Amino acid sequence: MKVVGICGSLRKDSYNKKLLNLILKTLKEKGIDGEEIFWEDFGHYSQDIEDAGMPKNVEAFKEKIAQADGIVIASPEYNFSVPGGLKNAIDWASRPEADLTKVFGGNKVALIGGVSSGIRGTARMRMHMENICGDLGLVICPASILIATGAEAFDDGGNLVKDISKKQVNGAVDKFVELLGKLRR
Repeated sequence: MKVVGICGSLRKDSYNKKLLNLILKTLKEKGIDGEEIFWEDFGHYSQDIEDAGMPKNVEAFKEKIAQADGIVIASPEYNFSVPGGLKNAIDWASRPEADLTKVFGGNKVALIGGVSSGIRGTARMRMHMENICGDLGLVICPASILIATGAEAFDDGGNLVKDISKKQVNGAVDKFVELLGKLRR
C-alpha cells in the first residue's frame, strides 16, 4: 500500500510538519510506504489558467494522489477552518471535474489530524476538512488526531512528549491501516 501526506502549513518548523513526519514514520514501521507531497508553489486556482493548460506541478501532485491508497492530512486551523493554501491545492487537484474519480476515487482513505497552538487541537479544521474530503469521494477515517498546545507537544527530535498524544496518533494510525486493508480487498 502507498500513502501520500499533505501538510497544511508553510512554516518551516511547523508542528503539523512534525506530526505528518511522525505519522509517515509510524506507517513505514507498519510496512506502508508514504511520502509527503507539496503544493507550496501552486498559484491561486483560476479557470483561465486551467483552460490554458493544467500546470505541470499540479499534474504531478494529482498523479501522486491518484496512485495512493490513502491520504494523510496534517494541518493547522486558520480562522476556525482549513488554511487557504491547502484548500487551494485541493481545489487544483479536483480539476477538471472529469479527473475527480481518477484522482480521489477507488475507496481512497483520508486520515485527518492537526496540531494547534491553542487548546482546541484543530477540531474545527477537521470538521471542515471532513466536508471537503467527503465531497471528493474519500472515505474518512473515523479516528482523528487533534493535538493542542503545539509548542509543548514535541521534543527536539520531533517526537510527541505526552503519552495521551502518542496514544492518539498510534490509535488513529492503526484505524487508518485497518480501513486501508479492508477497502483494498
